[in-house]
Amino acid sequence: LPEEGLALRQRNDKDLEFSIQLFRLMGHAYIDVMSDEMDIDTSIIDKCEEYLFDNFDNMTVRRNDVGFVFMALIESLREINDFRYDKAIEILNVIFRGVENNDINMIRFGERSIYSHLPALCDVKKKYIPYRFEIGIFLTEAYLLKHDYSGAQEVAEEVVELNLGLNTRPGYYILRLHLAEIYRELQLNYEKAKEICNQILSQNNLSLSERIKQRAKTCLALLHAQDGEAASGLELLIQDESCYEVHCARAQCYLLMGKLQEASAEATAATELNHDDDAQAHYLMGETLRLIGEQPNEALTELLQACKLNAYSAPAFFSLGQLLWLTEGPTKKALECFKWAVHLRPYDRVIVRALSDRYASLGMNDENMDLLERSADYRQFEPWTWAWREFGMYQLLEANNLTKAVKAFQRLCPSPAEVTEDGDLVSLDLLAESYYRQGNSPTASRIWKQYCKFKPDLYRLMRLGDALQKSRRFEEALETYSCIDEEHWAPLYGTGHTYVYKARVNENAGRFQVAFRSWCAAIQPLERAFQLKPSALLVEKTLADAQFAMAVYKQPNPILWASKAWQHYLKCWSRIGRYPAVICGQLARSMGDVATYLCNTPDNDLDDQLRKVGRPALKALRRATRLEPDDISNWIAFGVAAARLRKPRLAQHCFIKAILLDKENPQGWTNLGVLYLEHKNYDLAYECFHTAQNMSATYGHSWYGMGLLSEIVKQPDKTLDIFKESCHLTLQRSIIYNYGLRFCEDLVECIKEHGHADCINMKELLFLVEILPPVICK
Repeated sequence: LPEEGLALRQRNDKDLEFSIQLFRLMGHAYIDVMSDEMDIDTSIIDKCEEYLFDNFDNMTVRRNDVGFVFMALIESLREINDFRYDKAIEILNVIFRGVENNDINMIRFGERSIYSHLPALCDVKKKYIPYRFEIGIFLTEAYLLKHDYSGAQEVAEEVVELNLGLNTRPGYYILRLHLAEIYRELQLNYEKAKEICNQILSQNNLSLSERIKQRAKTCLALLHAQDGEAASGLELLIQDESCYEVHCARAQCYLLMGKLQEASAEATAATELNHDDDAQAHYLMGETLRLIGEQPNEALTELLQACKLNAYSAPAFFSLGQLLWLTEGPTKKALECFKWAVHLRPYDRVIVRALSDRYASLGMNDENMDLLERSADYRQFEPWTWAWREFGMYQLLEANNLTKAVKAFQRLCPSPAEVTEDGDLVSLDLLAESYYRQGNSPTASRIWKQYCKFKPDLYRLMRLGDALQKSRRFEEALETYSCIDEEHWAPLYGTGHTYVYKARVNENAGRFQVAFRSWCAAIQPLERAFQLKPSALLVEKTLADAQFAMAVYKQPNPILWASKAWQHYLKCWSRIGRYPAVICGQLARSMGDVATYLCNTPDNDLDDQLRKVGRPALKALRRATRLEPDDISNWIAFGVAAARLRKPRLAQHCFIKAILLDKENPQGWTNLGVLYLEHKNYDLAYECFHTAQNMSATYGHSWYGMGLLSEIVKQPDKTLDIFKESCHLTLQRSIIYNYGLRFCEDLVECIKEHGHADCINMKELLFLVEILPPVICK
């Protein structure tokens, strides 16, 4: 260690003797680290400790950083020698990285303890750190002995990057060789690792041993093989002198090339030279026999021996798991082999995917998803997209955990707007689908727009149009459907459905003229879609919805429109069995509305209508309440239909059931109040309306019910004000129409009585003029 030796001239005799002891220890261990394993002579450690304890009080060096390095190094090497790698790593990290504003650190030496504030060594650019290169070597080796390759990679990269003026020393290149071997194990940075090996092989002016150069060549060959260039890797070794390591490397190359006979020959040669009974030869022989498939028992023997000799050989345990799975089936032993292999190599895509497939075949979905999530998070580059995709697909389609699905596909498409035609369009589509099912239609529509720039297929255009509908961007949705040139029922249905959705949105906003035009526009595309696809239930139901709207808006022959809608609803109901309960509920409620309309039309025979439409509608609603007994909307619709179809007791039961499901919902109380009002039970009606108003002062229907009651009990002064308030709160067509009717009746009475209209409130008249025309339009 020549550069450290320059500092000895500045020390006194005692310091010089101390440093000599330190260099003896570091030199012995350092030279040993440069070989394939660390074999520490504990007698040197004992002598160094003895010298330290005898002379520490009189040594000026104790106030220098070198003293702390010396103490920590002794302790860490002892921990390594006793296989306590975690403790050794903890100690070496303290002196390698330094501490800052930390509590007192205690390092134990035999029966005594020395307390010291370790120096702040974090700023390596401004402060000299004694022997930091050597400490980095020891720390890297400790991580490797622990089989923590990620930790070893971090330390080795840091030391190589610091350089510290050591790039002319053999140890610097040996450390870089360690780093290349770490990259090969972690299966990353292949190009950088190849560059390191080539630089080592080109160094002719350094005293690198032939063994080191052979390690570099072997590492380079295996890097080529793992990077898909097994033939190139084999060429590097084909002329080499036959030795154990070369035969093992050749066998690995042949295995990756699928040349099993050649691999068997090399594995046999390696076994013959395996005088130290190394696990690698047993693994290669067992793996070759397993792949050939003719001697499973011999393969099992070799793999068991490999695992026994090296419990940290992930390839051996992985191969053993595959063999056990094949010969014994999906046993616990086989699964444990896969799990241990993944534990050792969480970065190995092949091993992780194999365990994932086994979990999937056994139905162990929770374990599989936990594995995929951990593994996908471990590596964030292209070969691991499968893990995020499978994890996201499961969360989207099976677990219905949309938050995790979005997270998974966001990792694959962090910038959806930047995805190009050659990008990951599959993940882009799945990300949009996840957002759409999550209810985030605006984001889904933006992503599908980006997708459709490159692949505007029918399905994605339909999904884009649907997302735009739900975002209430109706014109964009219609434009999207118009981009589909082919005569297909799906875009026609999408166009019709857009108009229907637009109509309902405008009805809720009180824009009845716009809603009426949208209903009219929906009829033609829906009829054409139904002609092309008469078996599509949703197409027929939506067409029936539009036809019934024509009846509600008093188009010519409204009974005919309502009858057409009823026939379509009946056909839909006949095949409702395979559809979800929510669709059943929607269809049953629509049937109840049409039945109520037809049975309350003066021109129709009521008894005949009750038999033809009333009973089927009530049966449908009863079934809907059985399928979804906790859905209040089904009970309310059932009650309303029963009340209009002369079933008051059934209606009362339904409304009370709705109230019991949610006592704070004013809808149930209001409908029960209307039922009592129709049967002249005014006190109970008042209590119901009053309760609903207390629950929600903004629920307009309860105000409307109270207005009807006020009108019946002859309170004209309050009636019109109550109706007006209900119009402000809810823009329902029938409520506005009844308010306008009563206002006009009062206006006529006022003119008759006074001969002029001065008594009318002009603000109320202007309000009526604003809201009434859209309601009475045709």
